Amino acid sequence: MRLMAATLLLCFGADISPAAAAEDAYPCVRFVDAAARWLLRDGSRHSPTLARIADALCRTDVIVYVRVDLTLKPGLAGSCGLVTATPVSRFLVVRLNGRMPLAGDLMAVLSHELEHALQIGRAAWVRTPRDVLQLQRILTPGGRHAESAERAEAATRLEIAAAAPLRTAGLRARPP
Repeated sequence: MRLMAATLLLCFGADISPAAAAEDAYPCVRFVDAAARWLLRDGSRHSPTLARIADALCRTDVIVYVRVDLTLKPGLAGSCGLVTATPVSRFLVVRLNGRMPLAGDLMAVLSHELEHALQIGRAAWVRTPRDVLQLQRILTPGGRHAESAERAEAATRLEIAAAAPLRTAGLRARPP
């Protein structure tokens, strides 16, 4: 367990400190690159769905590290996975495809992946990657994708599109 925690710190650097996360409204969601925190800050300001998911997530024992990743396979918008669990917390990594051209797309996928993290957070028995697979089988009979995550992504897309500041500014995936 300690080796896994140390690996997390080495892989993701100093920007994921609890002190840095506490400055944000959602301390359970930490960004590997502090410069990417605007995704959650701005996204939750314009999307009640994203704000609700992040708020609910912070009422679980889950801590999520978010990484905007340029190495994800084409066609894969994001992923969510369990890294390790301690007696106190469970640590997840969410990866977002950094090649998405629009900020609204990144925020919608963040909402989708945080919904998956919330599903894990609400299932206290999920402590290993194998447990995550079991949870997926329970939530998605027949191999379909979790409908709640699809609804969260769709709602966030609509809310972001309706947000006048984002619509008129035409924000790209990276802020100016």
